[in-house]
Formats: sequence, structure tokens, C-alpha cells
Amino acid sequence: MSSELIRKALNNRHSQLITQYAELNNVLDLRLKPDVQEAMKNVEKQLKDFEKDRERLYVEYSHKI
Repeated sequence: MSSELIRKALNNRHSQLITQYAELNNVLDLRLKPDVQEAMKNVEKQLKDFEKDRERLYVEYSHKI
């Protein structure tokens, strides 16, 4: 059961990050808003870190099913 909950939590977090990135990406004329560009870079980094963590957690909990 715990692996199922972990999988759901990871899917929720992934959806949150993708939604956040999409909202930032929809801002018109990024040249005038460097803070939005920085926020997008931050979300991209979080997505990369998330992918590493997700793989690690899947491996760690897959054998406990």
C-alpha cells in the first residue's frame, strides 16, 4: 500500500510542476519580465531533481511490494 501512496504523491508533484511551468510559459513577452524567466529556470531545475528522486524512490520501493 505504501508504494501506491508514494506513486500517487509523485504523480501529484509532477503534475504540480508541469502546471506551474505551463503557467509561467504563458506569460507574454518574457524579455520584459526577467523574474518570470528566473522562475522558469527554477521550475526546470525542480523537474530535473524530481526525475532523479522519482527513479530512486521507484527502485527503493518496488521491491517492497
